[in-house]
Amino acid sequence: DCEVENGGCQHQCTENKRDEWCSCDEGFDISPNDWRECIDIDECAAERGEDYDEDCHTCVNLIGGYTCECDDGYELDSATNQTCFGKLVFFFCFFFYLRVFFFCFFFLGGGGKKFLKQLIRLI
Repeated sequence: DCEVENGGCQHQCTENKRDEWCSCDEGFDISPNDWRECIDIDECAAERGEDYDEDCHTCVNLIGGYTCECDDGYELDSATNQTCFGKLVFFFCFFFYLRVFFFCFFFLGGGGKKFLKQLIRLI
């Protein structure tokens, strides 16, 4: 009975007229030894780009999730703590054809691994 001590479930207990079962919060799986217990998923032991972000340089497992450590020249995305992005090293723009085209270069740090060009047409 889920109403009594959460049905013995560590995280969530769900029931219908015939059964009750346990489920786990995000970042956890049901233990193979006890269907009421939840164990941490080690996202970092899994495949990069599937179980943790491909732009995470060094994955660090946490209880219920993960965070990243970034290489020199990169910063951790503070919104997610799960991806690294190049620090803006320099930014410059050119105006062509009487300011009809606006061409900008952004150089992102990290040993020159990322270089982004944007062409914006101003009408």
